[in-house]
Amino acid sequence: MTLVFLGVGTFDSVEAGPAPPLTYMNIEAITSDGGGFEWHYPDQEYMSTGYTASGSEIYIVTYVEGYTSGIYPMIFVDGENVTDQTYRTREKQYLSGSDNIIYGYLDYRTIPLELFEGQEQGVITLFARDLTSPLNTLSVTRSFNIDWN
Repeated sequence: MTLVFLGVGTFDSVEAGPAPPLTYMNIEAITSDGGGFEWHYPDQEYMSTGYTASGSEIYIVTYVEGYTSGIYPMIFVDGENVTDQTYRTREKQYLSGSDNIIYGYLDYRTIPLELFEGQEQGVITLFARDLTSPLNTLSVTRSFNIDWN
């Protein structure tokens, strides 16, 4: 690797601006492998997504405005943290404005449908903690129907 310096000067330190606070989170889209992978985009103001999942896995896209720390957002099913039983379908997609400052991201997750076994309706709760203020937390709960046939 070759480094080329154009100019003369020294830098004592480089400072980045503060991370935007966690202000919003939602499940933006949901689909399942039994549903032909057709994405459903639920209304934001309702708990129910209006979607019926089938097959063996559901896929969700979470929209997060602001920065979350570490492992967040965590995923809960029936009050149990199942984040470790899910996986990312693809890397987070960071979102930035015209000023090139990242203001949030989309997180793509796959959740085994067996976690909802015996239920006609699945309920997912997402929980996130702000990167800079551990007291600032958000959660969102969304439901969907399940077709086990």
